Amino acid sequence: MPQEDVQEDWGWKLVHGEVFRSPQNPIVLSIMVGNGTQLCAMVVVTLGRLAVFPLVFALLGFLSPSNRGSLATVMMVCWSLFGGIGGYFSSRVYASLGGTNRRKNSFLTATILPTVVFIIFFILNLCLLIAGSSGAVPFGTMLLIVLLWFGISSPLSAIGSYFGSRKGSIEHPTRVNAIPRQIPPGPKYLRPWSAAIIGGILPFGAAFIELYYVLTSLFASRAYYAFGFLALTAAVVALTTATVAILFTYFILCAEEYRWHWRAFLTGGGSAFWVFVYGLFYWATRLSLDSFSGVVIYLGYLILLTMIDFLASGTENDFLL
Repeated sequence: MPQEDVQEDWGWKLVHGEVFRSPQNPIVLSIMVGNGTQLCAMVVVTLGRLAVFPLVFALLGFLSPSNRGSLATVMMVCWSLFGGIGGYFSSRVYASLGGTNRRKNSFLTATILPTVVFIIFFILNLCLLIAGSSGAVPFGTMLLIVLLWFGISSPLSAIGSYFGSRKGSIEHPTRVNAIPRQIPPGPKYLRPWSAAIIGGILPFGAAFIELYYVLTSLFASRAYYAFGFLALTAAVVALTTATVAILFTYFILCAEEYRWHWRAFLTGGGSAFWVFVYGLFYWATRLSLDSFSGVVIYLGYLILLTMIDFLASGTENDFLL
């Protein structure tokens, strides 16, 4: 056989029979993807409407500085109504990753993120009550939020999980080898957390200017009306995040590392690390928080913002890949 007719596989071609092997903790990954999908739907609908119909929302009072809680109310309602989307995609991803305990996946998808958010929100509200702040949420409103999340979002998530289970898993174009392939040592910059931190620089760089105005609006009591610019910035960040994640996943596969599922999610959510670091920098340079309750409230909301960014950005990359 002539030498030019001999074609040896190299790089990513060597792992074509391994790329669809189930990752570790598939139920955790599917829950995060499901909740991230729900968050993405909420963000797209909220920013889209505010960017396209700002005058209508201003007339309804949703953009009024005197009614700052209305926008948060709209986001909570959208989050609750999109519970079916999160349950559907979580169920399908879980089935595609080889999961079998679908009831457990459905229950955790519907309850775990609202529970974590509610615990953080309850602690922050308790700090406001101790500080005697007028911004503390009344007990009746807290019960209404619980009813909204666990009475509407959770049943819709269960319904979505049911239809996702009936739809079944996503078909893979290649079979998985019976024996796992040995993974050679790779470069340090492709390790999971290193890739996440490096990959998050560009998406954060595309948004850090707008992030300053968002933080100023949240913590410095300044009105924010540039929702059109915010929607455009979100679109640029989404495009940048997807590009970086695709490139890093390609580099990982070329290094014969086929465990890409978690790495793609972490690389996409890497911008959340820089958002948290920038939040600490903003606290040190722009805010003067003298009381302990003020520090706890700021860090609590910063953690919530970081968590939302991590789930939404990581989910976007898992869908693209």
